[in-house]
Amino acid sequence: MNNWIGEHANLRGQIIEIMNLSDDHWEKELNDYKKLLGPKGLQRDTPIKKILLHRMLDEIHTDAFDLANGAYYEWLENNDPTAIEKGILRKQIKESLEQGDLKEAQEQKQQLLNYK
Repeated sequence: MNNWIGEHANLRGQIIEIMNLSDDHWEKELNDYKKLLGPKGLQRDTPIKKILLHRMLDEIHTDAFDLANGAYYEWLENNDPTAIEKGILRKQIKESLEQGDLKEAQEQKQQLLNYK
């Protein structure tokens, strides 16, 4: 996942774009933040990192992981068309065991073995 992101998500380029945002953009962001704080607001109650730069970085990383997940599932479908079904069965087996339904877990295990 991380390798795919490193090769395809252009994190470096997106961070450079943030670094190159105009002073006017940052001034507007800071003014919005000051309004949010209000005259008696405390930075510890509304930390700027939750609002400004960290939000932008979080969005970049979230988008990158979403793209990587999509690419992974596409790769799975192309290389092992039954991988998703097998993953679902593994989760169902775990749930059946957690619920104490050994018979159901055994049947699901057999279904999983039939894929191999």
